Amino acid sequence: MSTDLATAVRALFGGAFSVYRDNPRAGRWLQDHLRRLDEPLRIAVVGPPGSGKSTVVSAVTGRGLRDATLVERSLSEAAGEGGGVGLSDVDAALHLTRHPDEGDLRLLRSTQDSPVASALPANAVVVLSRADETNAGRIDALTTARQIARRHRTDVRLRAVCANVVALSGLLAHAGRTLREPEFADLAALAAVPRPDLEGFLLSVDRFAGAAVPVLGQRERHALLDRFGLFGVRLTVTLIRTGCDTRTKLSTQLVRRSGLAELRETVTRCLTDRHHVLKARSALLALDLVLRREPRPTAGRLAADLERLLVSTHDFRELRALAALTSGRTTLPGDLATEAERLLGGQGLDPAARLGTPDELPDRELHSATTDALLRWQVQTENPLLDQHQRDLARTVVRTCEGLLTQLPG
Repeated sequence: MSTDLATAVRALFGGAFSVYRDNPRAGRWLQDHLRRLDEPLRIAVVGPPGSGKSTVVSAVTGRGLRDATLVERSLSEAAGEGGGVGLSDVDAALHLTRHPDEGDLRLLRSTQDSPVASALPANAVVVLSRADETNAGRIDALTTARQIARRHRTDVRLRAVCANVVALSGLLAHAGRTLREPEFADLAALAAVPRPDLEGFLLSVDRFAGAAVPVLGQRERHALLDRFGLFGVRLTVTLIRTGCDTRTKLSTQLVRRSGLAELRETVTRCLTDRHHVLKARSALLALDLVLRREPRPTAGRLAADLERLLVSTHDFRELRALAALTSGRTTLPGDLATEAERLLGGQGLDPAARLGTPDELPDRELHSATTDALLRWQVQTENPLLDQHQRDLARTVVRTCEGLLTQLPG
């Protein structure tokens, strides 16, 4: 967590401990959430039965997520039914669904059901987690699923409550990452069968698992269905026939096509790279809950300080501006929208990613590029052709550029 934000959050908690020193339950709640500030980011993987929560956890866990902990949650647990904690003990969520519907929207909105929560950035990513079953599992299923995800990204209702929408075949991703040589040999044996002789058996699970398939035993074919699904078997056979003639080549193609890289990039860009903001978000929501459920006359100043922090903290303003821009609530003309999204951290948080420059660019040139961006956006804050919301967003971009300059040697 950035030093300034961490210090401000801890100062608020110090005031809360004083106000609620005679309330053991509130004190324990606050102490638990203060302690979590220094713990790894906790990400809930939320979804109904059959949505592939365990598969997604297995596929996503690994390189790049060493500083995050993934926990599975059912929809009822996430909603806090039966006296559960809901999502109050996590900092972010991957919301798994086949197709986002009103139920998904209600659950996502429930995480922003207080004035404080609505003032903070969204902490969820929606994952279309059974992408291989799109279009009844036809060979273009993954392409279609990605197109559907892109369409959902433009839904203002959905983008108001989540950071991104991505498509993933968790089954394919996990199988690709853990592909074994005996499995590759079985798949290669299938691919060696002439296309006309095999095609009919790949039309349904029952046909493929039946006794008439000209190669492999039923046990081996059942194992392939468990690991890859029927779509995955079809895809691997096609890939082997078209050049993926080693386990490594096939594994690489399965992972690439599964959508895992895009999901990991989204988790990194929207969640783990912003961990200091999301940890602060969790702490402030915990404090807000105490203030709302245990109102006291002596807590008035504390509530005012909390509101002031929400309004004044640039990390929060930046994410609110980015959400407004990507959801379409605020628009900018021409190339301004693209540059604003990049400068606000929509494509990464390091200076080169924000500026759209090569990673190896010397600090002196990064400083010059940042200064140029700052001057351009200072002009936009006074642009009479922009409305008030657009000029406010431009001011946030200016503040981001000013922050970048403080990081770079002159």
